[in-house]
Amino acid sequence: MTQPVEIVSFPVAGMTCASCVNRITRFLAKVEGVEEAHTSSRCPPARARSGRRVQPRPEGFPMHRSALALIAAAALLVAACSSAATPGSSVAASSAPSATRIEVTLTDGLRVEPAAMSVPTGVPVTFVVTNVGSTDHEFYLGDTDAQAEHEQEMATAGGMKHDEPEGIGVKPGETKELTYTFDTAGKALAGCHVAGHYGAGMKADITVEE
Repeated sequence: MTQPVEIVSFPVAGMTCASCVNRITRFLAKVEGVEEAHTSSRCPPARARSGRRVQPRPEGFPMHRSALALIAAAALLVAACSSAATPGSSVAASSAPSATRIEVTLTDGLRVEPAAMSVPTGVPVTFVVTNVGSTDHEFYLGDTDAQAEHEQEMATAGGMKHDEPEGIGVKPGETKELTYTFDTAGKALAGCHVAGHYGAGMKADITVEE
């Protein structure tokens, strides 16, 4: 016998690009009990399908708390993504006590310098990123899978539309800061996903130490 499912649909405002949509979809798909999640910037309601048994809900009865949790969490994710779109919105080192600062240079030789970096776990790291070239570049943090996913997102969206918690766009001659906390020890990458740059080797290795 097929178990009844609950389908929750709710509008999420503020999604301005493919990266926003993918971020919300990935989050919803990871929520316990959710079997499928669909999000679209062209069709604002986000939908989450849960496999748990559903009891009839009288008209006017408050929405189930799991649905409320999904809405609240999705709203926070969009707020984070939207706030990153504001110039200079990356967290400054002054608001992150004991933050580690690393100077990074992006070049038209399609290089991220330094090409290897070591960062601590659980401590805010502020990357001070300068584009010394004459073309746009990006500085995006993540493991190999995250870099591949972002590469696809940028190809679909036609480039980074706004800054994100994991990455920033840096125009020629510009210096911007990105503060990020690495929660788990291991290997990560910093990459530029302007068309053709990442494939040409514009990336740096990051070792996250205990």
